[in-house]
Amino acid sequence: MAGSFTNQPPRSSEGEVRLRNFLLRALTALITFTFGTTGALLRNSLASRFAQQSLIISNQARSSRTYGRGLAGQATAGSFITLNSSDGMNFTKWSVNCDSSEAAALELATRLKSATIITREDMFTNEGRRVGEKVVAQFPISDGFGRSAILIWTDDHELFEVDASSIHDILEYRRDFHR
Repeated sequence: MAGSFTNQPPRSSEGEVRLRNFLLRALTALITFTFGTTGALLRNSLASRFAQQSLIISNQARSSRTYGRGLAGQATAGSFITLNSSDGMNFTKWSVNCDSSEAAALELATRLKSATIITREDMFTNEGRRVGEKVVAQFPISDGFGRSAILIWTDDHELFEVDASSIHDILEYRRDFHR
């Protein structure tokens, strides 16, 4: 037979493979960005309802405060979870895996560029080795990320960030979770 047919698909050229890989990475980045943005917007819309209420908490109420998990998800370099307290505070906790402790420190500095630092302290292991730093910061309303206050810290190659609608809420989170 002059023309033989096979059931094998045609081979892709190197350019097509590169284009397919690029499109797959771009789609993954877009989906990650969409989930992160949606989570932040949802948290902010819920937080804004409660932010207008005055949160006067007695010592007795503090001891009985509970936290419930909300939305959670994976991102390209880490993950996030939302937490809601029984007295109306809302938080989003981000965990980011960095390539090194230096990269984590650089990411921390980048995230704090437009912030006003409230407290800053070094973090140490039980043996006294410095493993990172912890910062409580406040952002201007024009921050663009929908966060008002954060607790952010590095621990070797990891970066953790807790977002809230006020410094009061961040300080309560710190107290409750011994951060």
